[in-house]
Amino acid sequence: MSKGLFSLPEIATKLREFATILSIGAFVEAPNILNNISTVIERGEATEQMLQETLEKLKQSIWREFCDESWKKPILDEVDVILVKGSPSFVSALKILEDAKAPQETCTQIMRLAAIQDNNLTRMHLYCFAYLILMEGVYDQVLRFLYALHTKSPSSNADVQSICENFKIANMASALIEGWNPIVRNAIAHATYSLDANSGMANFEDRRAHSSVELSFAAFSLLFHKVLHVGIAVSDVLIGRIMVFAAFNEAIKVAKS
Repeated sequence: MSKGLFSLPEIATKLREFATILSIGAFVEAPNILNNISTVIERGEATEQMLQETLEKLKQSIWREFCDESWKKPILDEVDVILVKGSPSFVSALKILEDAKAPQETCTQIMRLAAIQDNNLTRMHLYCFAYLILMEGVYDQVLRFLYALHTKSPSSNADVQSICENFKIANMASALIEGWNPIVRNAIAHATYSLDANSGMANFEDRRAHSSVELSFAAFSLLFHKVLHVGIAVSDVLIGRIMVFAAFNEAIKVAKS
């Protein structure tokens, strides 16, 4: 955000867009913080100290709301380490946010639909559909984005399997790749999985690879959520550490001009 490119109302609008992205990830407090400060900025009433305090409050809120379950914290921490060291540009950060928004929103809507289902089989079929959407869209995009930052490359065209293997060799990002399972992905894509309501088990068969894996409904649900939250974590850290910081700096410049 260069000086003079955005007016205060435009900055406020962009911050509200970031609030919407956080809302998609089921955040409550963090979007409210952004919406409230957006109004203050729009009125031209924001001070530098106020924005600095709001940024710190936002970061704390994101970490607190994201880490409401113990398995989520390693995901956020690993994403944070890679993004802080990689220092992505504003443009590349904005692009990954825009690319990730639609599939994440779709999966969030599927999750809401699944949550109100009384039938476990219906709920699990919906999770399977959402898992495939993530694996074919936002998950591979954010992994390539993170891997490019880790390797300090302009971009990465590596496939997800290679990225996961390289992260394992480097003994890092283990929480980011726990949800990746090619057998499960292929079984869902080729409709070679089955669900047993009586046992509460799901069987995923990758016929081309002559491999299969059996998971309880609870285990598959966790697998799905681990993939989902990698994308959410990337969006959260980019917003909390880069996008809002840039927007606040621009607001300060405009206010002083």
